[in-house]
Amino acid sequence: MNTEPTPKPAEMFVQRLIDDADTMARNEPAKAMAAALGLGLVLHALPLASSSPV
Repeated sequence: MNTEPTPKPAEMFVQRLIDDADTMARNEPAKAMAAALGLGLVLHALPLASSSPV
């Protein structure tokens, strides 16, 4: 008897995304590093509502 709750679609999506990222990092480390750097630059460039220039 399985006592674990059935995962919701959002949880399954996130788990699949994590698994795909892990697989990519293991198979293509340079490409994974480039993707992480690009995502970091995009997140850094996003304006934040709480930040104000000093």
